Amino acid sequence: MSRSIAPLRSMSAAISDLSSLAALAWDPSLDVRPALLRVQADLFANAPARDAQTVADFETLALGLLPGVDDAAALAVARILAPVEDTPASVIRFLVARGGDVARVMIGAAPKLPAGFHPVALARNPDWAGTVARRADLTGADVEELARLRDATADLALAENPAAPLGGRALAQLVDRARDRADLAEALLRRADLPATDRAALYLSASTAERDAIRGGIEASPSALRAVPLPRASREAGEALVAFAMARDVAGFEARLAGLLGLQRRLDPTGPGRDDLLALALVAAGIGEEECVRIFLTLDDRIARSVAIVFRLAEIVRSTPRSSAIRLLEAILDAPLELRRDARHQPGHGPSARTRPGLPGLARERTDAALPRVASGEGA
Repeated sequence: MSRSIAPLRSMSAAISDLSSLAALAWDPSLDVRPALLRVQADLFANAPARDAQTVADFETLALGLLPGVDDAAALAVARILAPVEDTPASVIRFLVARGGDVARVMIGAAPKLPAGFHPVALARNPDWAGTVARRADLTGADVEELARLRDATADLALAENPAAPLGGRALAQLVDRARDRADLAEALLRRADLPATDRAALYLSASTAERDAIRGGIEASPSALRAVPLPRASREAGEALVAFAMARDVAGFEARLAGLLGLQRRLDPTGPGRDDLLALALVAAGIGEEECVRIFLTLDDRIARSVAIVFRLAEIVRSTPRSSAIRLLEAILDAPLELRRDARHQPGHGPSARTRPGLPGLARERTDAALPRVASGEGA
């Protein structure tokens, strides 16, 4: 091995002495090619400067030794060379052609891919899709094309890549897929650059603290304002919902509430993890606070028996502006809330507003006082 260390005397001299290196590399009595290649790769990577001759000499040496080393040695060399900007394109191509982990390392860490190595073309190989999507040099066009591949690994990698410029159609596609993928939703919600309206769309995948922040964010967003407000449900409509809840007629309750909101799709407001949706839907419909609490206490045993859930839903009703609830509901359901001919308009302020006269003090005390009894099984 002492002979293999001879090239360490200097970078240029080591690489330029190709005749002696070749003789040593092909000595049938001693296979030092893997060690020799790693030594030279280290020298090349750590050189303070690399002129054109040094790069050319290393290229000749590397291409001469790489075909004769095993995958472990090739992977070690790939990890050394991948971050080096001066690594010859031919060496990158050779290592990528090796496939497996060697290719993934080169594709993921090379500062600049060789000409002809388009990110999306590489990502069409499912083994490389996630690696390509994590690159720091992706353009907006790259991101759009990667999103169009509909590759689950690439989608998650894009969401987790802080350097990926997510926006426009690509972001809309990822958010839409994240409605059914918790891992993708969580990754998108961790992004500081995710717009408030897209956070709203992923509301049901967010933690309790994140949901509170999303409601606050949508309130501050101009998108929370509607040019034509949704008519507020009449008092009779609210009482009808309470009647459905007291009868434990979940299907009838859901159909009536969806009708008030102008929805043509199932709402499913009492499913696991969807409790907030019930509160937001009631606020969006314009149901009074007292009726909302009565619904929480009677519609679903799982909700009624939990003081924490009922108090949380009641707080959402009290603190969420109706315009924000409408926008949140539209984002969560990915469906507009339409005007209804049978809805009776009532103003948002004055005696016919959502909270009836005298309710904030007396009625709130009354409903709050009932919560512990219901939670403990009394008076359900």
